[in-house]
Amino acid sequence: MSKNVSRAISIGLAVLMIAFIGLQGLPYFYSEEGGVSIAGYLAFPTDHTATTAYLESQVEGYNINSIVGGCILLQIVAIALAILLLKFSGNAVVMGASGLWGLVGLVTYGFNAALGAGGGARTIYMVLFVVALAAGVCGAALSAVKLRAGQQQNAPESSENLARQA
Repeated sequence: MSKNVSRAISIGLAVLMIAFIGLQGLPYFYSEEGGVSIAGYLAFPTDHTATTAYLESQVEGYNINSIVGGCILLQIVAIALAILLLKFSGNAVVMGASGLWGLVGLVTYGFNAALGAGGGARTIYMVLFVVALAAGVCGAALSAVKLRAGQQQNAPESSENLARQA
């Protein structure tokens, strides 16, 4: 039973990672030129001068470098984790890393003023990160408990028990 639950949590986390990658292509910033995705803005910032002007007006001392590092790091790690979650489903370390990814995402999107200009789209990301954090921690804990229970069942009998039986 718990193996199936761990596997389901792993698959759910992989789906969250893939959803995060997909969200990168949907509109996040809105300005005079319309909606601009994070991926599009990071890839071609010179094509989105109105978005840059909007962010400069909203965030004091804005520089695109303030969002590049965190966003790209989260994307790369999400791809790696999605692959690992599908390959090693139920692994406590991989699920724990997914929870850590969720925490880093919360910090990155929560404390970055430029990413705060995303409005409603930011809320979707924040919910995704909270779910990833909670599922990652719960999945890692469940897998660790399952692993520990399996080790205790397979442990050799103690020398006291063997002495009493003799």
